[in-house]
Amino acid sequence: MIQIYVADNTNYDANGDAVLLPNTCTLDTGSWQVSLTHPRDADGRWELIQDGAVLKLPTFLADDQLYRIIHTEVTDSGVTATAQPIFFDSAGDVMLVDARPTDKSGQAALDILTQGTKYSGTSDITAHSTAYYQMRNLMEALTGDDDNAFVNRWGGEVMYNNYTVIINERLGADNGALLAYGKNIPADGMRITEDVSALITRIYPRAYNGRTLSGSGYVDSPLIGNYPTVHQAVMEFSDVRLAEDVSGDDTEGLIVCEDQSALDEALRAKCAEQWAADVDKPAVTVEVSMVLLADTVNYADVKDLERASLGDTVHVRNQRLGIDMNARVKSLVYDCVRDKVQSVTIGSALYDYVSDTSSTIQAADAVI
Repeated sequence: MIQIYVADNTNYDANGDAVLLPNTCTLDTGSWQVSLTHPRDADGRWELIQDGAVLKLPTFLADDQLYRIIHTEVTDSGVTATAQPIFFDSAGDVMLVDARPTDKSGQAALDILTQGTKYSGTSDITAHSTAYYQMRNLMEALTGDDDNAFVNRWGGEVMYNNYTVIINERLGADNGALLAYGKNIPADGMRITEDVSALITRIYPRAYNGRTLSGSGYVDSPLIGNYPTVHQAVMEFSDVRLAEDVSGDDTEGLIVCEDQSALDEALRAKCAEQWAADVDKPAVTVEVSMVLLADTVNYADVKDLERASLGDTVHVRNQRLGIDMNARVKSLVYDCVRDKVQSVTIGSALYDYVSDTSSTIQAADAVI
């Protein structure tokens, strides 16, 4: 059920001013915007759809989610509206004149930023960081492009639940959903993009001070034979060091090796971590339309995705290459009228070749 509250009605615990009967109503998590189309009905419900009004509707997260209308357009056939999470009201409601969460966890920082407001935040980020906010609205402080923004200082992934923002280390869960594809990619309802430009199947590991692996100097992925060509790269692991390259007594965070044999073992272990992180598998993006596939034989293979939530892990089986990999729900479109997922995009972002053309990769901080 989709209800509407006129702008001056803020009693969202009670029933709304009307129940809407829209033709379409969808939430796209790529923009966090709701798009609604409603006909000109004889009861005049459409007339309530105005800027500033609030929609209460079901989403993949929960029922009774509040979205404020920010744009409307009236035509001869009806009205279209765009709405955003009611938490976005905080951009106008909350000005942080001088807030300084210092050496705080994610939860402690959110508590400071939302103190004394009707908004709140939850976070499972245990790492501590520090940020200063002067004359910044709450939305800027949380997700702005400033270096001080919460998502830049503490990291995390963001979701909105009415007046609460959720910023966790990682959203979603692994519910065992499986998506298999091979040579016969469906013509309709599924679009699959594979990108091997960041693929690595042979690593030349390099420790601190340019130390290299004995022998051939490289480690091959178990999947190297699955591809027609070798994809090689140098990876630097500066935390792996020979004892003679370590000065002082502070070795916290370092892997200190007494001799070359120990260094070889440590570098091989580092390469194994890279294979576990799927650097030897292509980046895959799969766009699935549940509507287009619902009446096809392919539907059984993707039906689990109807229950997908943002950030969920999906097990992807590439039958053509003979490999399995894990991907995540990057975004989804939720049909608020039918109360189910309409389409879902899973995978990792496509590799930006222009931004990294070097054959040497700083692997310690960021893997796919």
